[in-house]
Amino acid sequence: MREKEFKIPIPDTKLNIYAKQYGSLDQPVVVFVHGLTGHMDEHLFYNGARYFHEHGISSLRFNLYDYEKDARKLTNCTLKDHSYDLNVIIDYLLQKKIKKIFAIGHSYGGPTILLANHNQLDGMVLWDPSYGDIFDESDDAKYVKEINSYRIRWGTDVLIGAKMRDEAKKLAWDSLTKTITTPLKVISAGQGVLMKEGKKYVELAQGPKDYVIIRKAGHNFNEEGTAEELFDESIKWLKKFI
Repeated sequence: MREKEFKIPIPDTKLNIYAKQYGSLDQPVVVFVHGLTGHMDEHLFYNGARYFHEHGISSLRFNLYDYEKDARKLTNCTLKDHSYDLNVIIDYLLQKKIKKIFAIGHSYGGPTILLANHNQLDGMVLWDPSYGDIFDESDDAKYVKEINSYRIRWGTDVLIGAKMRDEAKKLAWDSLTKTITTPLKVISAGQGVLMKEGKKYVELAQGPKDYVIIRKAGHNFNEEGTAEELFDESIKWLKKFI
């Protein structure tokens, strides 16, 4: 099957979202939301699109920022921008009259979903979601005045806009799931550091919910067999609401 590549205009801007569709829109659709500094073709999303399709669920994945001139750039983004663009994607699918729309977010893609119009979704899964200020001093954050951004040392140095860092410090993280009634599942990486926070998201949620730990997984689910276990747990949850 060939993927459909396309772009979706971001309202009130001259910018576009670059996206890929795998499978028919006659089936339920899951929207994959990548994490901070990530992209839509990481192994979890590229392989996930194919794995989910084998189980009767099509997918749409997109870049929250891109190298294309008419796309957003990471240093100009905030989590609010990410959520706004996810809402654009959700609206696009609603206009296509998709019967069931789900969202899956990895890492910073988790709070992206929680801040979006999740009440328009039929279910969601967060893969080892971020929680709290992830730009702390242990990451050797250094302000670069010329571009109003912080250099963060995550193995490879990355640039994060000052607005995004300030936003993370002020966001009421404990409130993100308190009003959620949409079915929510959180899957934590057992070898990561976000299990306590992932469980808290679930405990505070008001609707159908589930929490699972994949014991051998690191944050990016790179370990042998962990991605397949992640996909299976996610599909099992979403199929309850189809």
